[in-house]
Amino acid sequence: MDQVNLIEYDGYPMLRAGSNQVEVEVYRIPDTLWPAPDAWEEAPRIYQRRCRELINGREVWVYEAS
Repeated sequence: MDQVNLIEYDGYPMLRAGSNQVEVEVYRIPDTLWPAPDAWEEAPRIYQRRCRELINGREVWVYEAS
């Protein structure tokens, strides 16, 4: 993924908009299950779930630091 920075906050990795490229893993999550990871990631208070484009053009949801 381009145009991001991977940082660490309080021992946890966080993705932020930036100027670097990071390698990511992609998982398929059914729409009905999104409330669970949203709650785990404390979206939208701590993270924002955003649609981002991968280098190959595929669009995916990612959690970025707020």
